[in-house]
Amino acid sequence: MSQAKKILILYCEIMPYNVAALKALINLREDVEIDVISWGYTKKLTPYKPPEIERVRYFDELDFNYDQLKAFFLLKKHDLIYVCNRRENKFLKLALLAQKMKIFVIGQSDEQLFPTFKQYVKKVVSYFIYRRYFNFMIVSGYYQYEFMRFLGFKKNQIQIGAYTANVSLFNKFYLDTIHNDLQLNKKILYIGRLEVEKDILFALETFKEFKTKNRIDIKFIIIGNGKLLNEILKFDFIEYHAFLDQSKIIDILSQVSFFILPSKYEPWGVVIHEMAAAGIPIICSDSCGARSAFVFNDYNGFVFRTNDKKSLQKVLFKSFDLGNTEWKKFRQRSNQLSKTITPELWAATVNSFI
Repeated sequence: MSQAKKILILYCEIMPYNVAALKALINLREDVEIDVISWGYTKKLTPYKPPEIERVRYFDELDFNYDQLKAFFLLKKHDLIYVCNRRENKFLKLALLAQKMKIFVIGQSDEQLFPTFKQYVKKVVSYFIYRRYFNFMIVSGYYQYEFMRFLGFKKNQIQIGAYTANVSLFNKFYLDTIHNDLQLNKKILYIGRLEVEKDILFALETFKEFKTKNRIDIKFIIIGNGKLLNEILKFDFIEYHAFLDQSKIIDILSQVSFFILPSKYEPWGVVIHEMAAAGIPIICSDSCGARSAFVFNDYNGFVFRTNDKKSLQKVLFKSFDLGNTEWKKFRQRSNQLSKTITPELWAATVNSFI
């Protein structure tokens, strides 16, 4: 057997969708070994612990200073470095070392192009903070592609598909429930951190007004952890669950009529991809990056202006006015759109550089 190809992935926080992508790469090649260095429990934002995967090893970022990271890299003789976490200076220093050794370095970004003054400053110094570190960039979507072009990366240095849902898992739910009808008592689902940038309190206040004004029996299912929990639990139409693994989320999805992500800042939002794969009609703010791929107005969901109460109420009215036949069409379209990005496509992209 030929010598194994070794990949070093430098990440922030490993989540279930990352695991699906790693498995796809392992399944694609029998000679690949992957080392993943990511945030440990002192930095993680969720309690999720990734499962063991054959030929994948996990390491805690806090166990490495730069010299230890360099020694690890030189000992393992990695063939490719994938830097998903640019917040750690030691990761960028290692990328420079790898460049000098003529080892290919991939970067990843989910930042959208706005552009702001800060982004114009980044453009001026883009060589020093981006381009000198990476031969290639994998971005999450079209808005992020624009940003990389803005910074000076060439077209052939950028690929879309950095984040991918576990499409097969959620697609199975869709196929199992394809004949389900729209329930009379509609329920809205939110999955995510309970933090200010997600604008969940704004959404709940708007729902409360909409519910009272239209005398509609709305239930709002919330799954997640965060600082705003006590404020959220004050609403009497809430069904709350702390962080759940994906199998338990799927158990809840059969109750759901719509999914909402009301964020006022959301570079991407993999959860939108997951819900699309599950065939859930989607409501989201126009700040959500993933809407560029998975949410089209009046087609499989509705997009409202960020933090705009009138815009969200209009979308709610349209959502609750959907009949069963149209709702099923929305479900089918969400599922179809989800298949444009998959773990297998991510794996094939990474494999092309080995």
